Amino acid sequence: MIKLYPYKILEYYDGILLFVGRDCFGSKYICSLYEDEEDTEEYYLSIRISDERLTELLDHKVDLRTALLHPEVDHEYFKIDWDGPEYFKAERFQEGFSPSENMLPEEGYMCQSQSMVNELSGL
Repeated sequence: MIKLYPYKILEYYDGILLFVGRDCFGSKYICSLYEDEEDTEEYYLSIRISDERLTELLDHKVDLRTALLHPEVDHEYFKIDWDGPEYFKAERFQEGFSPSENMLPEEGYMCQSQSMVNELSGL
């Protein structure tokens, strides 16, 4: 299990829908909310993301769906769940995992611009 600390909230509506998390080594993860079809619980689909790719996402050079379908580290996906007052827990999906349609945003979905992103200070 990896502990992820919220770094930037990209989308919020009655809760965090999309955020960037950071682990203890400073690696960043883009995390997108979805509802699990089996247990109807909400989790986040996540991939590790470089600063360059994150900038492309925020500058609308790549959409979120494309970023999630083509992670920089091939087939490395994480299931994220809230695990306390300060952090989320990340568990790697099994090898060969591919996100289902309900886990992905619509084609062409763009994140808010960088000027609208809420960076959490002190984290």
